[in-house]
Amino acid sequence: MVNRVSLMRYGPGWLGVGAAIFGSLFAFGEVKLLNDKTIDDRSANSIQFIMAYQEEGFRDVRKTMYDHVFRGEPISEIDEFAFIEFFDVSYICVEENLCNEEVLANVFSAYANYHWPCLKARTIATRELEEGQGISSYYGKGLENYVTVELGDDHCLNRGPGRTR
Repeated sequence: MVNRVSLMRYGPGWLGVGAAIFGSLFAFGEVKLLNDKTIDDRSANSIQFIMAYQEEGFRDVRKTMYDHVFRGEPISEIDEFAFIEFFDVSYICVEENLCNEEVLANVFSAYANYHWPCLKARTIATRELEEGQGISSYYGKGLENYVTVELGDDHCLNRGPGRTR
């Protein structure tokens, strides 16, 4: 039988242990919720990149790049940089664990597989030029990292004066 003296003597200790256990379980639940929320935030950030890629403002850059790669039409350096740097920024988001790589790769790999072979030589030359000037260059690494299949460059029609594959 529990008497009042032992309850008063040991009760607060057991209450403290119970509170500590309850607090630990609560904290564990909060950490799990934070981890789940991080995953949700990473996916949401990824969806924002995909939506930005589909937006009307960027659609013009995409069309210009498509016409350049698949029809051999000229492209401005600004449009070329905008296209390549879009993929760089999206992949930096992946590397910083702010975006979900699987979500972005599911969409962007198809573009990278076809565009990278046609832009590779010029992009790497630009990267090496920047690095030679002491600039730590990430240029083109995003597009390059999304490549999942080496398609070769037979489909590239952007070969012409002043342009290399």
